[in-house]
Amino acid sequence: MLQEKLRVAALRQEECEARLMVQDQQNQHMLQEYQARLEDTESRLRRLQDDKDLQMNSIISRLMAVEEELKKDHSDMQAVVDSKQKIIEAQVPCFLTLQSYHRLQM
Repeated sequence: MLQEKLRVAALRQEECEARLMVQDQQNQHMLQEYQARLEDTESRLRRLQDDKDLQMNSIISRLMAVEEELKKDHSDMQAVVDSKQKIIEAQVPCFLTLQSYHRLQM
């Protein structure tokens, strides 16, 4: 009877160890799957970040080019304004002379 209980206990122990081994293998398999998924996700995130970085660099480059073009246009317009201002300033004495001549004529 005692030997029978010992034999049953040994069988149960073997069954439990076998179940634990199966569970451990399943857990290892799941862990490997999760690690692979994590690595894939991290890789995708890195690619997305790289793409976003490239897009941002492209936008910044275009903005800088537009800024340079606007500065050049502003400089060109300022040169035209300065030229017109000089013409106006040069014509003021003539205008004043004509104005005073016109007053004398009245």
